Amino acid sequence: MNLEDLAAASPGGQVDPGYSLPAGWSPSVQYDATGRAEVVVLGAGQPGDESTWTDEVRALGVDVPPGWQARLVEVRHDPRAWVRHQQGDDATTEPVTRRRYVVEPTRSAGLDVDELVAAIGKKRPQPSPRTGETWAYVHAIADWQIGKEAYGQGTEQTVGRILDGLEASIARIKRENKRRPIGTIVLASLGDLCEGVVSQNGGVALSSDLGLTEQLRVIRRLLLEHVKALAPLAESLVVPTAPGNHDQAYRLMGMSAAATDSFAVDAAMQVADALHLAGGYDHVTFITPDVDDLTVTIEAEGTVIGMAHGHQFRGPEKAQDWWAKQGHARKRIGQAHILMSGHFHHLRVTDDSGRVHIQAPTVDPGSPWFDNKNGGGPQSGVLTLLTRAGHWTGLEIL
Repeated sequence: MNLEDLAAASPGGQVDPGYSLPAGWSPSVQYDATGRAEVVVLGAGQPGDESTWTDEVRALGVDVPPGWQARLVEVRHDPRAWVRHQQGDDATTEPVTRRRYVVEPTRSAGLDVDELVAAIGKKRPQPSPRTGETWAYVHAIADWQIGKEAYGQGTEQTVGRILDGLEASIARIKRENKRRPIGTIVLASLGDLCEGVVSQNGGVALSSDLGLTEQLRVIRRLLLEHVKALAPLAESLVVPTAPGNHDQAYRLMGMSAAATDSFAVDAAMQVADALHLAGGYDHVTFITPDVDDLTVTIEAEGTVIGMAHGHQFRGPEKAQDWWAKQGHARKRIGQAHILMSGHFHHLRVTDDSGRVHIQAPTVDPGSPWFDNKNGGGPQSGVLTLLTRAGHWTGLEIL
């Protein structure tokens, strides 16, 4: 008994009506509310490789706009359907296949590591050694949602606030080092770094000022800028990444991609690959979730920090309940001293018997739907704090 047999549907037993066209496999095009299409094609022979799929769908008159592509999801062969070529001794018979495609937003291209390596430059960081009792400094990046537009602002203004926050954080690290040496910097990536094209049933694509691949280039270059700026300031730089909901790679027919199929995780891995090729960044560590896990947990200067985007909570007030259940199930994050999250776009700190949940604000342009419902938005900015031996202090929004 092999896997194919175990996964197979019913072996048969139903009455064959004798039709030559399987039910649901007539040539057709169906669109849903998000603009995605399902296309059924009949053609001789087997389908071509991935590079031909979009052209075959366009040949039927189906509009495949820029930034979208056709993806083959199913092929069936009808033994009673065939095409006869030539005549006499030269005649050949070619089977007909029925092919089902979906037309969807283009997924991220492959690694663009050469571009990132070129951006690193020749200068390498010299990690700053520290003596005595060292601290961990946490710089949270959460809900950038690069590509989002609101209140007449968009990516340009968001990038400005991100870089201003990075500059302010660098200045703070240098000040802090004079009184409590920082041995580890944690660049905590809490998800939703790009606006993506899957949230609100794909509707976010209609209000974005960048296409998907443009968003991805921006987030990976911004992440690289953060690493380059922070790496020389401590003996160790740790970059943990928790996947968000906006940076999911795709959703289809009500189903989501695997938890780790995340553009935020992919951006971190691209930067990690570039640093490895460039050399000189051995003190920089990237940490990504286990397969199908939405959380990461690290240790920094004696403090265990768990990170989750926050969309697995039913509300910010439910974070502690969710966290307690993770501990009950003996999950890694359930043992953390601090839980950090984003998603809800405003600062929130709750302490339950010394287990502290810290929810980070964001620097995005704002959310009119939230403001219209609640009367106004929260203070924006970049969350920073210090921690050592399970205790934290110095929370600042920069």
